[in-house]
Formats: sequence, C-alpha cells, structure tokens
Amino acid sequence: MASGDAGAGPAGGDPPGPVLRPATPADRPALLVLFAAANDACCGRYAPSVYAGRLDIAEWFDRKRLDRSWVLADADGLVGHVGMRRDPEPARRWGLPTGPAWVEVARLAVHPGAQRHGHARRLMAHVHRELAGAWCWLTCHRDSPGHGLYRSLGWQPVDLPIRWPDDPTPGVLLTRTPAARG
Repeated sequence: MASGDAGAGPAGGDPPGPVLRPATPADRPALLVLFAAANDACCGRYAPSVYAGRLDIAEWFDRKRLDRSWVLADADGLVGHVGMRRDPEPARRWGLPTGPAWVEVARLAVHPGAQRHGHARRLMAHVHRELAGAWCWLTCHRDSPGHGLYRSLGWQPVDLPIRWPDDPTPGVLLTRTPAARG
C-alpha cells in the first residue's frame, strides 16, 4: 500500500480502523504525548533514559531525525507511529557490513490505550512494503515491548554489543535483509 492509500479499508489492503498516513511537522506535540505515554506504560523499557529523568521526551525525540514516518490516527488523535531514515553512518557505527545501503527503522510506538489491537504489526507491515528490497536494521532494548514483535516478523538479531551513551540498558540490533525474506 502506498502512503496515499492510507485508510482504504480491506479493498485497499489496509484493515478498517485508524487511518494510516504520513506524519507531518504538525504531529510533533501529539507524538511527544504518544511516546511519553508508551514509555510510561512499559515502565521505561522503550526509552529508559527518559523514564529515569536523564533526558526530556522532546530532547530524546529530536536527537533522531527521520527521513519519513507514518502515524495511525483516529478521531481521538494519534494511535501509533513508525519511521525510517537512510543515514548510513549509524549502521557503520554499530558495525554492520559496508556495501548494502542500510535503512534504519525507528520509533515504533503505539498508545497504551490502543495496544494489543494489531496496530504495531500494521505499522511494521506498512514499513516492510515501503522498504521492500532494502537492507533494514533497528535497535531496541532486549526487554522492550517491540522486541518479540520484530522477531515474529522475521527480524534477526546480530551479535554486536549495543550500548547507548546516556542509557546503561543493553540493547539488541536486528536486521531484515532481502535474502532473509524468502
């Protein structure tokens, strides 16, 4: 489904429910609320540095610039978010092989009141369609809510030590390559 087909319903390949659309700069205040609520609901397993008070949610949000992102929105506001960026430098810093044009998938979050309804899976399915054929990577905390979802969607862990300078919680790097998709 292309971004313009958002919310088309079953005939368009997208389930009924919140509308999937590209995120806009006007979404920033609602995104900060969404990320803070999602992080609080899982006791900081999403962004421990924010939960522990080492970073403000806006500072955490602004330190990663995404090339594209999408939101799920309903009449009450934003339900979920996911984004991507094509900057190759972070992939090289983490130790991924040079050569492929790695694309980072980042900032998957679903509002706590909307969790367990398939919204994260729907957002990831959209990203998978948008990035078909791309070499993708992401990082998360080993005990983050998304880790099990990523593994169920075919993302594979890479044996690299993942540590963030402002967060002592160990992380994991996962990849999804064209060859692994079968």
